Amino acid sequence: MCLSGKRGTMVSMNAERATLDFVVSPYLSATCSLLHNDRDALLVDPGLDVAKDVSALLEKNDRELRAILVSHGHLDHVADASLIAETYGVPVYVGKADEYRLENPLGQLPSAFTHHIRPRWDERGWSKPRGVHALADGEVLEAGTLRLGAHAYPGHTEGSTLYLFDGEVQINPLVGVTPRAMTAPALAFTGDVLFKGTIGRTDLPGGNAEDMKASLTKLRAFALEHAEAVIVPGHGPLSTFRDELADNGYLRTAF
Repeated sequence: MCLSGKRGTMVSMNAERATLDFVVSPYLSATCSLLHNDRDALLVDPGLDVAKDVSALLEKNDRELRAILVSHGHLDHVADASLIAETYGVPVYVGKADEYRLENPLGQLPSAFTHHIRPRWDERGWSKPRGVHALADGEVLEAGTLRLGAHAYPGHTEGSTLYLFDGEVQINPLVGVTPRAMTAPALAFTGDVLFKGTIGRTDLPGGNAEDMKASLTKLRAFALEHAEAVIVPGHGPLSTFRDELADNGYLRTAF
């Protein structure tokens, strides 16, 4: 595993075709993504109670997990990160400004979002993953033979990060995410910054509407450059940057 400090929006084309599988967490229906090629795998946003299904996918496909990436530090995107990182001995990557959230993910959200899972959370416990790497805007990470660019888009949280995989991907279907198998020329894991038809909320602790507006202005240029990329939001169905530029009023006007 290595991390470089290269900058810019483009990541060199990944030589091998990759495959994308999904697990949806029962907590807030957060999407966990497993990206893998013939040898290596990486995991994006391992929410609550996804570890068993992730392990089954890794075993079924005979893949070596190389890294865990989190789009931001909210509980519904990181709850199983420590467990999976310890099980497989892999690092966890997070946007620099959200690293503090991994100290206590439950405490970063209002009790209205967490009160019903607090007893179980307290029973199972939490410790910050041992191998956490804080990413700066524009850094490139290599997870075995998989290579992605990390791009900061604050607003939903201070350290919300988009991950771009610039390479062909076979996407397997899952109800609630995509109804059919499809092929993408590139992927953008957008977390809770950009969804199909809307954007992430900015009224939670660490959210900021002005930061989100600036991020969406910046994201429009990125979306134009990568218009055919399929976006993988942290919740809900897939889309493409092209469709969001046409149909998502927030992205068109930065609200």
